[in-house]
Amino acid sequence: MIEEKIWAGSETSLQAATEALVKLEASDREEEPCDYPRLLSVDSGLATITIKGPLVNMDHPMLRFFGMTSYPEIRDALVAAVNDPEVKEILLDIDSGGGQVAGCDDTGNLIRAVHKVKPVTTYSDTMASAAYWLGCSAGKVYSNKSALVGSIGVIATFKEYSKQNEMEGVTVSIIRAGKYKALANQNEPLSKEGRAQIQALADAAYTVFVEHVAAMRKVDYATCDKKMADGQEFIGQAAADVGLTDGITTFDAVVGGLKKKILASLSKSMDNSPSNRFKLSGSTLPSGDSPMAKKALTEADIAALAAGATLEAVAHVETPALEGTQDGMQAEASTEEVKPEAKQEVEAEAETPATIDASVQFMQNMVKEKDDALLAANVKITKLEEKLADVEAAHQPLLQIAIKSVQNMAVALNGTSLLSEGMAAVQVLAEHQRVTELFQKKFPIGGVAAVSSASTPKKSEAYVMTNVTQAQINAVRGSK
Repeated sequence: MIEEKIWAGSETSLQAATEALVKLEASDREEEPCDYPRLLSVDSGLATITIKGPLVNMDHPMLRFFGMTSYPEIRDALVAAVNDPEVKEILLDIDSGGGQVAGCDDTGNLIRAVHKVKPVTTYSDTMASAAYWLGCSAGKVYSNKSALVGSIGVIATFKEYSKQNEMEGVTVSIIRAGKYKALANQNEPLSKEGRAQIQALADAAYTVFVEHVAAMRKVDYATCDKKMADGQEFIGQAAADVGLTDGITTFDAVVGGLKKKILASLSKSMDNSPSNRFKLSGSTLPSGDSPMAKKALTEADIAALAAGATLEAVAHVETPALEGTQDGMQAEASTEEVKPEAKQEVEAEAETPATIDASVQFMQNMVKEKDDALLAANVKITKLEEKLADVEAAHQPLLQIAIKSVQNMAVALNGTSLLSEGMAAVQVLAEHQRVTELFQKKFPIGGVAAVSSASTPKKSEAYVMTNVTQAQINAVRGSK
């Protein structure tokens, strides 16, 4: 059972895993098969591996249904991503409170090895304990501003059933061969020596954990133990401040940045010589129909590549020796040098058919993404235009009030207004402001009786439509 294992995670994640496994044992539901491992999705050269919930070291098709992720499943997804010629970048999308220690170190080491073959980036919503063990193994580690990160530590739980056995009338006799064999036995109370044994195992696992984090984050053990580990939990920016992550961002920003990087690599590769055409940076794997490309790489192969082994050695490609005769003809070595131009033509001819197809597919995917973005933008513009029409409709009554106001003030000023329906709001506003100034000058606050003969506007100051306004009105009328 899970509770007997050393756990790198919170008690909440341990309880969730235990409850899920109980349900799993009682379930007989089967999951539909799929083309990719269930954790893996590929889009435009980017492979996303989704790691959610408690992490367990077992493989079962229904784990995802009960909210768990297995280490074998993660490793299968990593191997599939490496072997997929379309994949140029790998993203770990992590939202997990941790899990079992068993299997975690192997998975973390594989992530690091894969990163040396194809770049791996981590983004997290929650990345605690064993989940951070995995996430920090990538080249870059990011989180959102509310993410819980850290909890670098180990817990071990022990359940003993001696009292329950006694109540049920069960007697268990323990026979040991070996001083330390089964010191922590569930059928008898935990002894001092048994507790010390469990503590030693937890301490050893903690040391391995901290050593891994220190190596991945490029700090010494003491610094990692004091500032990053010891079970401490950090939120968002605080995690970045102590060096657990490389910054705060969003999932969409990470995905967008990686896809731009892929496109830039493609563009750069297309500018290179024919012999290097379409070999994207960040990938040491072969493309096309070469013998090396036909071999599916294993976890051991990936580790060998990360350690510096050549593709030929990993793929076990043997170069056939020349036969003395071929098709009844004597094979003779040519003494003539191959011209550089001819060599390039041969290389281009050998590489072009397969690689061009892959590149065309990639570009088509990128064009589709741009088309989708353009469609979304057009929809947004249409909605804004609709909102603008609604605003204009709501302001129409106010515009009529302003026109009526100008007309009334013009009559008071012994003039007439030629403003009418259909005038632009900016024209009405300008005319309203000008007439208002004349009106206030002739009829200041206090009433007409307070106005002296000296302040009475001259005939020339009475309301007169300006030439500009008159022209604008005539233009509006002529357009109807």
